[in-house]
Amino acid sequence: MKKRSVLVLLGAAIVASSAQAGVYHFSPSDPDLADLPHEYYYKWTINWTVPDGEYISGASLLFDNIRNWTYEANVLYSRLLSSGPGGVRQYADWEYPADAFAGQGVSLVTYYNIPSWPPQDLVHYLTTDQLSALSSYSQDGNFAIGIDPDCHFYNDGVRLTIETAQVPAPGAVVLGMGGFGAVSAIRRRLG
Repeated sequence: MKKRSVLVLLGAAIVASSAQAGVYHFSPSDPDLADLPHEYYYKWTINWTVPDGEYISGASLLFDNIRNWTYEANVLYSRLLSSGPGGVRQYADWEYPADAFAGQGVSLVTYYNIPSWPPQDLVHYLTTDQLSALSSYSQDGNFAIGIDPDCHFYNDGVRLTIETAQVPAPGAVVLGMGGFGAVSAIRRRLG
């Protein structure tokens, strides 16, 4: 019974040390960005930095319930940018079809020929390289998402979600390694 109690306590300590730190959701002040008309492109600035003792473990960009306004060829570009001027900025788009942010930042995802019906949720999970860029860009507390719709897209909102995890403390790693050794020794004795 005593051995089982030790194992339970050890397991609880390991689980507690690996708990997720946080989930952060960001949406622009105009959540659907004016339904993304093709005559504009947008720079959405996010003022946030990774909290101390945490690191970015995952992130996703969501276009909620999006559809093209009619049945025709279309493109939706999105990029991660190192900084922005604050808030959401809308710029006239005279280049069609072209990515107004080409050559800047890191391309997140480009969607081609989004259907006019039915609406759908488009979710892009950032790759390892994109997460690395996000970690770097967010260090000074200011980064941006560039969105260039080359058509008109009705939608119910754009959202960036960032997941963080706790940076393991050196003592927790040693404790975990010691715990695994203890469990192994106990199993050998019992088995």
